[in-house]
Amino acid sequence: MAETPYLIKKYSSRRLYDVAAARFLTLDDLYELIRSGRRIRAIDASGTDITRSVLLQVLAEREENGEPLLSTDTLHRLVQLYGSVMHSAFLRFIDEGLSDLLAQQALIQGGLRQSLKRGGQAAAQVFAQQSAMFDASKQLVRGLLTFGDRAATAAPLQAVEEPAVVARRPRGRPRKTG
Repeated sequence: MAETPYLIKKYSSRRLYDVAAARFLTLDDLYELIRSGRRIRAIDASGTDITRSVLLQVLAEREENGEPLLSTDTLHRLVQLYGSVMHSAFLRFIDEGLSDLLAQQALIQGGLRQSLKRGGQAAAQVFAQQSAMFDASKQLVRGLLTFGDRAATAAPLQAVEEPAVVARRPRGRPRKTG
């Protein structure tokens, strides 16, 4: 069973209210709540779901004031993907890729705990595996984000020549001229 999302209300004053704890929250508070593993559901005063908008605000706040996750070039590429042929493929890729990455992280952390109990050499192996998986993930994302750039800079297609029109001899009797 999925965890019940933590309910947040956003008032017209733009303040975020934690319904369970009966207190106002900042975007940093929401960030910490989400980092701890909680899912949120945000609604406005009329009850409309605004979760995506609030999560985007949390991301924007982290990008501006924290250590950015997305470079300016990446943000440009993301904007370019809207309305493109790659839009839905990218969405699936990101959703599945992040799920896989988080699952791998959990496995690695579990393996790391076990290896630390057994000794340093096992821990070094786990770190090497994690580094290799991270590098592979970076390459996949970089390839997807630069897909449009490569297609645009690839050598232009050669024009295909139209077949020459062959004059056909008219059927039937030739006309007399003159």
